[in-house]
Amino acid sequence: MPSWQEHKDSGETSVRKYGTAAKIVALVVALLTLLPGLPKLAQADDAASCTAPSATAPATSAVYRDLTYNISLSKEASAKPDVKITLDSNLKLNEGSVPTDATNGPITSYDYDDASKTVTLHLGGSQQAVQFSFGVTPINTANADSSTVYNSTVEACGKKIPLSTQVTGDLKYSVSKSYEVQPGSDNRQVRYGFYYSTVNPNNDTQTFTSWKQTLVDVLPTGVTVTPSPASSDGSWSSVDNADGTSTWTWTRNKAYSPSWNSIGKDNNDIYLDVYYGKDDYKTGDVPPANIVTLNNESKTGIDKSQSTSTVQSPAITGGTTTKEVAIIKTTDAGDTPTVANGEYWTSGTTVDVTSNYINTMDSAKLTEMTLQDVSDYKTNSDYFKHNSFVRIALEFNSVMHDGKYPYTFQYKTNKSSDWVSYDTSGKTTATAPLKVVPVQKGSSGSWNWSGYDRIDLDRGEYITDWKVVVKPAAGSGIPSGG
Repeated sequence: MPSWQEHKDSGETSVRKYGTAAKIVALVVALLTLLPGLPKLAQADDAASCTAPSATAPATSAVYRDLTYNISLSKEASAKPDVKITLDSNLKLNEGSVPTDATNGPITSYDYDDASKTVTLHLGGSQQAVQFSFGVTPINTANADSSTVYNSTVEACGKKIPLSTQVTGDLKYSVSKSYEVQPGSDNRQVRYGFYYSTVNPNNDTQTFTSWKQTLVDVLPTGVTVTPSPASSDGSWSSVDNADGTSTWTWTRNKAYSPSWNSIGKDNNDIYLDVYYGKDDYKTGDVPPANIVTLNNESKTGIDKSQSTSTVQSPAITGGTTTKEVAIIKTTDAGDTPTVANGEYWTSGTTVDVTSNYINTMDSAKLTEMTLQDVSDYKTNSDYFKHNSFVRIALEFNSVMHDGKYPYTFQYKTNKSSDWVSYDTSGKTTATAPLKVVPVQKGSSGSWNWSGYDRIDLDRGEYITDWKVVVKPAAGSGIPSGG
């Protein structure tokens, strides 16, 4: 029997035992009640050791640009508080931007959960006045427009600090309209072609993605219009107006983000064939100038923009009576020449070589058409010695496009007199234009202009001759205008 029990009757001893047991239970309960409070006290100490939190973000940021978050606070030298950042759903942490130092801090390590967009920065080190910055990168930028705001939250020292950044940008896209009439014709039949592009497709662009594009063209009275079939993810519709004109609208409900690639340019597949009737347009009349308007809308429709292009087809004529193949070669002035090592250097010069088959006498067609520029013809050798091809683009007009003829492309260089065939298998005059650029073998630099493929040449080797041969299948032929 324990020494503290009194030797009275058993009942009193029993009472004392139960009383003592109750005290022990009460003590255990009290201890258990206090234990859950211990972490809270420690947490309160950490909060007390971390004060004056501050966080900033840029008020505005151009679309596609990274953002920098700046955070500062004061802490006790021995304190190791955490800072939690919840990022906007359209942002992700730029992990390479977080400055960590496991020994000296102030950020000793961090955790990042991309699913929840949560960043937890673990602070340490003896610094008391703590300042640091890190970057975040926007995602889902194709959906961004002037309605987009990045909202993130910083939690530090027991306080929540909201961060908001308004996204800015533009909707700058341009439209181009051209006309095409067949050589030797009376200019009544005109094909108006359209394409549109990004004004600034470079890395520094601030242009939002366009999610709806329309081309609107009002054509005059007295014409017959045949639209191109649905293409480039868009199609034409028309409305007849009370004044006899007609409004033609090409609509594309698909994203077009800033790009070096234009919509409708390579395939020449957005067009209106317009015939100016003889009752309303006499010989000598000039069809009225024609304006097309490009309309763009951002994802939510809050941003809108317009661009226009104007062309005027040539005067109506009586046509010509001829059967011939015509060719013309022109060049622009290029950049201002500079002198280097006793030689004149210029860049940006564009040489155009155009050839057409014209037959207004009968229905005879060409079974083959060859266009070439060679160094062994007359004084051409001097030309090729002083000019180096940087890019070569082969394009076909609407007659060739509609014919879908196979073709070949060959070239020679200063190292060999043999023709070298470039692979055009699967290509026709209806597919995207052939674009090639001569490149020194092994090069990996900025040769790859948009849509261009490379021709590998040895060091010091350059193209001296080129040749294009269009040969329709048996039983077919190239009609006048090709």
